[in-house]
Parts: sequence; structure tokens; C-alpha cells
Amino acid sequence: MLSYTELRMKKVKEFLNDLKKIIKEITWPNRETLIQLTVVVILVSVVSGAFLGAADFGFTKLISLITLR
Repeated sequence: MLSYTELRMKKVKEFLNDLKKIIKEITWPNRETLIQLTVVVILVSVVSGAFLGAADFGFTKLISLITLR
């Protein structure tokens, strides 16, 4: 009969072996695709930030005009 610790270690080893098999099945992007997708994420972040910054600035000015400050 296995002790609690031995049983837990057996389960951990099974999990790690399963994880290793799953990771080998993953289709990882090549370098070119990775660079392209990184550029897309950066551009979308910059455009979103600019839009939100402009919207914030506009709403701040609008509220200032409404409250006459």
C-alpha cells in the first residue's frame, strides 16, 4: 500500500508526463509570425491608448465648459 506522500508524488509525476505530451502537440508560431503578431498587438495598444487619451481630454474639456470652471 502506498503512503499518502508516495501517492501524491505518483500523481504529480503523471501530471507532468501528461503536460509534457500536451506541450509537444502544440503548434508554436514561427519567428516571422511571432514578430508580426507582436507588432499588431503594439499598434492596437498605441491606437487604443491614443483614442482613450483623446476621449478623456475631450470629456474633461466638455465637463469644464458645462461647469463653467
